Order: sequence, then C-alpha cells, then structure tokens
Amino acid sequence: MIGLSDPFTVANLDPNGLAFRLGIRRGERILAINDVLLHDEIDFAAQSSEEVLRVRVLDTKGAEREVEGRREYGVPFGAEFEARQPKRCHNNCVFCFVYQHPKGVRRELLIKDDDYVFSFVHGNFITLTNLSEAEFQRIIDERLSPLYVSVHATDPEVRVRMMKNPKSGKIMEQIDRLAAEGIEMHTQLVICPGWNDGAILTRSIQELAERHPHVATIAVVPVGLTKHRERLPQLRVFTREDAQAALDQVHAFQKELVRRHKTRLVFAADEMYTLAEASIPPARSYEEARAGRHRDRNERRAHARAAAGRASSRLRGSEALRGAERLLRRHGHRERAPGGSGHRACAPGSGSLGPRAPAAELPQGRRGVPGRPHAERSRDVARRAGPDRLRFSPGRLTPMLPIVAIVGRPNVGKSTLFNRILGQRQAIVDELPGLTRDRHYAEASWSGRSFLLVDTGGIDPSRAQPIQRQIVKQTDYAIEEADLTLLVLDFKEGVTPLDVDVAERIRKRGRPALLVVNKMDTSRPESELADFYALGLGEPLPVSALHGRESGDLLDFVVGALPEVEPPPADPNAIRIAVVGRPNVGKSSLVNRLVGQDRMVVDAEPGTTRDAVDTTIKHGN
Repeated sequence: MIGLSDPFTVANLDPNGLAFRLGIRRGERILAINDVLLHDEIDFAAQSSEEVLRVRVLDTKGAEREVEGRREYGVPFGAEFEARQPKRCHNNCVFCFVYQHPKGVRRELLIKDDDYVFSFVHGNFITLTNLSEAEFQRIIDERLSPLYVSVHATDPEVRVRMMKNPKSGKIMEQIDRLAAEGIEMHTQLVICPGWNDGAILTRSIQELAERHPHVATIAVVPVGLTKHRERLPQLRVFTREDAQAALDQVHAFQKELVRRHKTRLVFAADEMYTLAEASIPPARSYEEARAGRHRDRNERRAHARAAAGRASSRLRGSEALRGAERLLRRHGHRERAPGGSGHRACAPGSGSLGPRAPAAELPQGRRGVPGRPHAERSRDVARRAGPDRLRFSPGRLTPMLPIVAIVGRPNVGKSTLFNRILGQRQAIVDELPGLTRDRHYAEASWSGRSFLLVDTGGIDPSRAQPIQRQIVKQTDYAIEEADLTLLVLDFKEGVTPLDVDVAERIRKRGRPALLVVNKMDTSRPESELADFYALGLGEPLPVSALHGRESGDLLDFVVGALPEVEPPPADPNAIRIAVVGRPNVGKSSLVNRLVGQDRMVVDAEPGTTRDAVDTTIKHGN
C-alpha cells in the first residue's frame, strides 16, 4: 500500500508523555481508547482528551493488552504516529496529476487520496464521490466543517465526463445536503479548455454562488499539464487568451457578488493571472482569510476592541471578528493533531496550551480602554490609587500591566481557565465548589502582549456565611480594577440565577467584559449557545478550559480588547518575602495590614487561604 502504515502505529514517543509512562513503545499500534475503536485522527483527538484513558495496544508480536492511566495537567499523550492509509480516490479524472509524474518518483506522490478526514483536518480537496451513507452522516453528526470540495463542473454530464465516474454527477445534491446541515464548503474548479470553461464555467460559478454562505469560496484554477501524459486523454494547455477569458468571467462575477453578498466569493489562482500576463491583485482583493491571507492587523485589532465594547456595538464587532477568525483557522491555520481536540495554538510565553491555534501578533495601538478616552482612563488610575490602595500593586512586580479578571459563580472552571491561559498549574483545582477564595494574580502573555490575569472565588451572594461575603468583596475589587472581565459560565448547566447576578455586577460597573462559556468539550451547534445571549454581555465564546478547545481564539479576543500600557522596568532592588506559618496564626491578617486593604480573605476557620498569592508592596520612595 505504498509504504503507509495501519492507523496509529507509534513512530516516536515523548519520554515525558503519558503513552511512554503507560509502557507503550515504538512499533506498537493503538487499537482503541476507552473501548472506542480508532479509525482516524478525529477519533483519536476525541478519545485521548478524556481524563481517564483505557488504551488497548497491539504489540509488535501481535499480542493485545490494555493499559490505563489518568491525564495530568500539562502532560501530553506524547505519541507520534506513522502516516495512515488514506481513503482512496475512485475517480479517473482526465487531468489527474498522479498520472503525470515521471517514472521513479517517491511512492508517496503516487497516492490518490480522497479522504474526508484529511479534508477536515488538513484542508485536502475531496470529490465526495466515495462517501458512504454512514460517512455522510458522520460529517453531519460531528459537524466536520469546513470541508474542501473539488467540484470542477456543476453540470452532471460534464462532471461525469471529466471524472469518469458515474457517481460524480450528484455533486449538487451532495452539496445541498451538507449545506442544509450547516456544513461550510470551500470549492474549486479546475478548468480544462474545451471541457468546462466558457458557458460551463459560468454555470458552475452561478450555481455555487447561489449556495452562499454555505459555499464560502470558489477557486478557479487552470489545469496543470506535464509532458508525462502517455496514454492519457488529450488536453489543451491554457493559452493567454484562455486565461484572459476566464479572468473576465471571474471579475464580472466578483462585481455582482460584492453588490449582492458583500464578498467577491470567487477567486482566480495566481497562475491564471500569470498565464494572462496580468498583474496579480493585491492581498486585500482576496478578502484576507478567504484566500488564506492574514487579515490586516490594524483592522483585526479594531474588531477585537469592538468585541469588548458594550451592548449592540460590541455584539456586532465580536460577530465580525469571530467570523474572520473562523476563516483564518480554516485556510491553512486550522490544524488538528493527535493528542488534543481542537485547534493548535501558540502558548502564552514558552509554555503549551495543549490544543493550539496560531494567532497573528497584534500591533501596538493607541492607549486607553476601548470606547473610553485616555483622559478618562487616567482618572480611573488615579481613583484606583485611593487611600486604601496607594501601596498595593498586584502581580509580579509589573504594576502597570493591563488586568484581566476571571469571575463567575462557584465551580464553573475559573481556576482551570486561569491555569490553561498561564500554561502551568498555579491555582488549585478540584471538584469541590468554593475552593478559590482570594484574588490570585499571575502574569500571562499572548501574541507578544503581557497582562495580569486574576483568578477569583466563586460568587454566591445568597450564602450568609461571613467568608462568602468577603469572597464577593474580593471579586468586586477584581472587577473594579480590571481592564477586561471574563465572565465564565458552565455550558452543561446553562444560565442560572447566580450567573445573572454576576452579570449584573459587571454591568453596573460599566466594565468591558467577554462572555466565556466553559465545558464545551465537544463541537456543538452555535444555536445551543442562544440562551447565554440573555445575559446582555454580547456573543458567548465557547471554550473547554480542561482540554484547551478554542482557548487560542479566546486569547485573541482578550489581547485585542486590552489597552496599550507600557510597563516600567522591574525594580532591581525589589525583594521577595514569603509569609508562612501554621494554620490560623494570622498570616492573611498580617498581609492585609502591610498592603493597606483587605487583600486576603480572613476567617476564624483554619485553612482559609488555599492558593499561594502574590502581592507587590511599595514602601517609602
């Protein structure tokens, strides 16, 4: 089978990963995880992200065994696999590049793949001609979107003639079925002069454009021919006139589609312009993400700032940015890899967020909080430095960094999200509600931007205990001093009265906020987030703090909404002091006295303080 292996044959192991610890070795094959047979990357990503893994392994001698382990925070599965056999193409296209290679090429170049998993995971183009009913249903049920589809011609007879497969004539029925289920498609038309150009090309663009927005893009590509076409159908090479005619058709459609849909939608390959001896359009003509280009960074920042504004203006801005972000990920930036479900993403600093999604570095912009003039922010800073706050600066000796506060009711995953963003386990996490009590500060970084991240205790004003009132007070402090607040909610429990109470606290203070819906551990239709709009804080952003799903997208929103603040250099004379002692001797009371405010929750109950909390104090000059 041209040198490819069975699925999930181990090629390399990370000695610090879970797989190595479980005794899995090179050359062995992973058959199933948690009794789910593994067929492809999607199966592996879904199952390997579970907390407890029962892994069925086939060793090099043909014997099966089962090993069991628990995922630890920051520990990868740690296995790389041999390339698996892809689903093969059943077509015999007149222009197929596989048949145009010279003799003696690498065997991998002779693989005719037509694999819908590769399309979803890697962006490979597929024809849909070899999909079984079960595979179609899986695409729909698991929302494997977007897909990249080679159409070539919407005319059934022309497509069958070009692809030499009687099943290929049902392409528009298949596209309509996927579109009806909300699957997004990026399509291509490989143009062969005399076969699918002219009126056939016009019809193809027209019929695909009618399926917008489910058909997100249409690429028009000239056929590539080599001299190694013995015993293949005779095809004519593209001439300058052919390319000019195709470009005229594309440009005419672009003008109409911009007017009708606010997008050009159809784009010609650069090679088409080269063949026509025409100038290749500037990057902005490809509508940034639609052609795999990064959107203009300043525009991207502006949309991110709008996302953190208030009411309807913020909702529109966040929707615009989120749509662009989806497109960026889907055109060469959406990588899914074994070891974690979701997107691959750059970690804060040099750590790892697990599932990763690359984000363009955001440029430096004007100072100030979105929607508020710089002078007003200066007054805020002065107001914050009142009599009870003059000597207090949170974090690790970086008092002028922007502040991002994570707030919410108990047990929605605030500390897990805190650890996820930092890339290390700083906050204590447990299923016991109310574990976090004090404000916990740490410095985080994303796309070249640093900020102070604040973890807070769960707000439950209905509880009468004195300690809960102090936790509420600590959270109110965090909201008041934050440049941006992340309100975290639990997707599985939906909107609760406590969530409404926390949202109201944020609204009363007029602070910029983002709505983070946690525990979205699998892909879900966006309609399932509809209830969260009722909180009036804009578009809900789904994440899984435990597994890292969409964490990169969230951080893009965060850094885009923060004010530009240049931190002063660290004081080389600063000293670090640890306050330690047995329970209930007054450590927190001492810290509060030194800081000059109720920085720590104090209670007669021993063990009130649970996290190690950093605070910066300036004494004298």
